[in-house]
Amino acid sequence: MDERLEMSIGMFSGIGWPKKAPYFHAKGLLKLTVGEVEYEIAMTHRHKGSSIYHDFQPVLRMFREFYPADICVTAHTHKPGYMEFAAYPEMRRLLGRPPMNHFLITGTFLTGHHSYSERNFKGRGILGLPTIVLDPHDFDITYFRNPEKAARYIAA
Repeated sequence: MDERLEMSIGMFSGIGWPKKAPYFHAKGLLKLTVGEVEYEIAMTHRHKGSSIYHDFQPVLRMFREFYPADICVTAHTHKPGYMEFAAYPEMRRLLGRPPMNHFLITGTFLTGHHSYSERNFKGRGILGLPTIVLDPHDFDITYFRNPEKAARYIAA
């Protein structure tokens, strides 16, 4: 998205993000240091390989073809989801990373009648804000279905 369009639609307004917030036009790799631990997060809105049989096909393909990050995130299907497993554990070990990978698909705020969702995803979109908590001391990623549950976990 170009800067002029961003200014006209008010991107990031009211959220409290800094002016230099990361924004990726296609795919991005974010290396995020939390405390003593560095996490790698690969993200894109949509990646090739959509499948009527497996909603995780695009995010798994992005992991394989783009970058074997700790967390891979896509959004295109309008249905939230989370999956965790050891994908290519030997490759991850050679990269000095833990063997477990985390795959997220975010949902949508378009939950009512929306022709795009109904035409392409066989139904209305599902509200989904999958949230992860990153441990600052040990490499540990904890998944929650929504930010409220994550906040309760952090506060406890």
